[in-house]
Amino acid sequence: MHHPIVISFKQQVMNPNLNIFTPIPKDSQMIPMTNLSKNQIKILQDLRSEWTTVSTLDNMLKKWDIRRQQTIGILNVINDLPFLLLNISSLKLHLYDLLELLNSLHVYVIALNGTRHDNDALKYFSMHLKKFQVFYQKGWIAIGDVLIATHCSIPVQGVTSFNNNCNLIVLDLGNSSNQIQLTTCYSPPNENLPLILLNDILRRNSNTILLGDLNAKHDS
Repeated sequence: MHHPIVISFKQQVMNPNLNIFTPIPKDSQMIPMTNLSKNQIKILQDLRSEWTTVSTLDNMLKKWDIRRQQTIGILNVINDLPFLLLNISSLKLHLYDLLELLNSLHVYVIALNGTRHDNDALKYFSMHLKKFQVFYQKGWIAIGDVLIATHCSIPVQGVTSFNNNCNLIVLDLGNSSNQIQLTTCYSPPNENLPLILLNDILRRNSNTILLGDLNAKHDS
């Protein structure tokens, strides 16, 4: 019966003043294979493969930093989020002009008001913008239909508590740490502004971007 080997480690205190360890290159050392068992040879091959193919911690950190910078560049929705806001009057009528315009722009959010519901136009618009997620809400009048398309690189979800409101779309953009609320709304010219509804939206998240066609008037 073999006795167990007990190895004790003395706790070491790190010295921040020590120089960085730099290995000194030496001549290659030959390891004789003749006296090794198959299992030992397999272990040695695995070690050699790990030393030569596995990424070093330094390389992993560099790749992580590059990826982090790319992610920040895409998802920093507060500081840099190009928008296109358009009162289109009819998506079907102006569809091809809109697609031509989008081909010349670099935007991450598209907000359209007055789309005038047309299933074929919506389907074609969504098919053309394959890298966008499209949200649509019918208005209680045709000119009140609204649409928001967000780039697929942006985390987004609809705010269900406002789903039953016509002429309105409310979305949450970004991650929980920097989430913003994006809203587009159509307010008919012959009605008062929906101030109670807008206040409810702002109370839910004061970090809100409000878009739309509000037809706001001033007594002057």
